[in-house]
Amino acid sequence: MLCLACGSAEPETHSRCAQCDSLLGISAEGQGYLPQLLHLQELLQAGALSCDLAEDRLLRLDEELGAMIAQLDGLGEQILGLSLEDGQTGTIAGFLSPARESLVQFREVAANLSLGGDWSDSEWLSLKNCQGQLLKANQGIDFLYKHLAQLMARHNAP
Repeated sequence: MLCLACGSAEPETHSRCAQCDSLLGISAEGQGYLPQLLHLQELLQAGALSCDLAEDRLLRLDEELGAMIAQLDGLGEQILGLSLEDGQTGTIAGFLSPARESLVQFREVAANLSLGGDWSDSEWLSLKNCQGQLLKANQGIDFLYKHLAQLMARHNAP
């Protein structure tokens, strides 16, 4: 999990950043960056964080989400290079596409958040919906990986 406050990457089991002690949340709980964004909003509303620092944190988030999208795109390109049948390729794309769409939507909503911290209920609802869709998509991708591993094991078995 990337700390939006300082940019360090932490293992998924830590709830606070080891570098700056900022709140991370635990990604295993399925909330992704929502706890950090809520904390950011609280800091902004309390006047405890400058707009420049808030902008840095939102920029880190944007870069991280962009990297995740690029990673999914790269995975999709690798899968296309496997010379699978059209039906198999379509099935795999069907698992990857919702994750990518959720990340893109989350990124778009986050990019439009006010640096004043006056985020609307509809913005929070959009972020939470994107996170929920991403969690479901990740479960599908996990299933896909396990299925592909089984197929590879069968294919490579003597």
